Amino acid sequence: MFKTPGPSPEGLAWDGEALWIVDEETKKLYRLSTKQGKVLKSFSVVVDEPKGLAWDGSSLWVSDNARKTISKVEVRKGKIVSEIRAPIPAGEGPKSLEGLAWDGSYLWSACFAGWSSTFFRLSPKDGSTKLSFFCESNPKGLASNGKYLWSICYNGEKFPSVIDRRVISEKPLEMAKSRSFLVKIPAVKRPTGLAFDGANLLIADKTTRSVYSLEAKKLG
Repeated sequence: MFKTPGPSPEGLAWDGEALWIVDEETKKLYRLSTKQGKVLKSFSVVVDEPKGLAWDGSSLWVSDNARKTISKVEVRKGKIVSEIRAPIPAGEGPKSLEGLAWDGSYLWSACFAGWSSTFFRLSPKDGSTKLSFFCESNPKGLASNGKYLWSICYNGEKFPSVIDRRVISEKPLEMAKSRSFLVKIPAVKRPTGLAFDGANLLIADKTTRSVYSLEAKKLG
């Protein structure tokens, strides 16, 4: 565990060597060493309400909950180079973008919308939806290694959140049925981000302003 550099941590992403975190209050992206939480790089990003974060191998993607967009950020200069619309479930009620991940070919976006909360698999080129299915939870973060899609099921502050996992498939019903509940995370009070570093799942907690680590192979 280590403390986050900003007061309001949201999405996490692993770039192969270091962890990126986006902060909702400072509107900054931070690149961190996971050993001590040391800031290696930081810059401001032009988004109104940053939420999810993903790394596609060369660039970061940041979801903006206020504008319901997902922006591609070139990290050398910290500039937004393209933008797609985030899909939103139909129906009445509030909608909130809550997670973002990269599976090697596509983006995954999680949108909380009550019983209609949905995972969307998106083309990074035009934002078109390639696959979607209901989350059956309040999702607070997404991560992927290309084979699995992990998410955090938020159960409020009275009950512990749970890490779940789905096997990525081209068939939405098959993928939905592959869901496994892995572990409760009672130490994390208000999860906001999730990332996979090749060995561990990293979890951002807004209440404690910390990043926690779980060894993935111990989760089954």
